[in-house]
Amino acid sequence: MAGGSYDDGTPKNVLAEAYILPEYGWARSPINQYNQSNVPYYPNVIRAITANPGEVNSFENPWRDSRDKERDDFWISYIINAYQGDGPNDFDGLKQNGSREDTLEGVTPVIGNACDCLNSSTCPTGRIACSTPPIGAEVSLIYHESSQDVDKYSSGLPGTVGYVIKDTSIVVPHELSHQLGLFGDQSTTGLVFKIMDYTPDGSSPTSRVGYHPEHINLIRHRVRSPGRQ
Repeated sequence: MAGGSYDDGTPKNVLAEAYILPEYGWARSPINQYNQSNVPYYPNVIRAITANPGEVNSFENPWRDSRDKERDDFWISYIINAYQGDGPNDFDGLKQNGSREDTLEGVTPVIGNACDCLNSSTCPTGRIACSTPPIGAEVSLIYHESSQDVDKYSSGLPGTVGYVIKDTSIVVPHELSHQLGLFGDQSTTGLVFKIMDYTPDGSSPTSRVGYHPEHINLIRHRVRSPGRQ
């Protein structure tokens, strides 16, 4: 699949190994004009909006002009750029115990259940298995301010070595993968599920840019556009 690599060896299209090639020009074309800035702005996107698919879908549906263009042979991913999450999850301060606040760098409300392995006898311990490809999600919210806060914090950690891949560059493919029904989201030193997992110390090595074979298998078995039932 087309895309090539950056100078550090990471792929320009991380989804290429799953036979997916993103097309951005279609949404920006004069005919479609789907790349818009008409979604209401909130400095802090309250947790109530991002708590479940129904609430998020009711929030984004009025602005999603591309909804009726989805087909099984033409997938559409809808992404909304946002500032940051609610107060306790914006990484802007300290908790009462002195630890850093939690952070949400992106939110993707999955319809039904996401999973890690499809009909697999070798699913890693503690991961979620499924018997049919998950539905996925219709939309992701990307919190740019929170990602920048995490990048600044992580790059200044004592002992952090080789902070190469910043969160601001991987949040979108991570959340897009949730739209495709992938779960991940575990803090693992070895980054078992790579881009879908988190490093517990805040570092972000180059090896994070990729997918576990189980996730590749899930994506390749997908038939319908993200969020379509």
